[in-house]
Amino acid sequence: MEQIGFAANGQLYYPTEGGGLFGGVGNLKGGYKFALIDANSAAFAVNNVSALLDIRSNGDVWELEGRAVQLPSLLSKTTHWYSWEKFFTGADTGTTVGSQQAGITTGTPPFVLPDG
Repeated sequence: MEQIGFAANGQLYYPTEGGGLFGGVGNLKGGYKFALIDANSAAFAVNNVSALLDIRSNGDVWELEGRAVQLPSLLSKTTHWYSWEKFFTGADTGTTVGSQQAGITTGTPPFVLPDG
């Protein structure tokens, strides 16, 4: 795990090395229940008002606008999937280690969410 995203609404997100993106919801006892929300994530970002962007391995960029459910197949032509909306296609996170982070000139930085 290279990154954890804490959202202001209490949701927690983390990626796996195999491209999985998991989302978790907290409970009153301090625990979290996690579920796979994308099996093909390349990068993600969460801003201060809990907006989540997910850049998929095929370059599709999706925003989560409500309750998380797993995204459809990479081959799906849909632009709306439950609480997900596809923003655009063709994002490139690059192949260099750390290319998703600020200061690296290759790839598309996922941290493009404005505050508020």
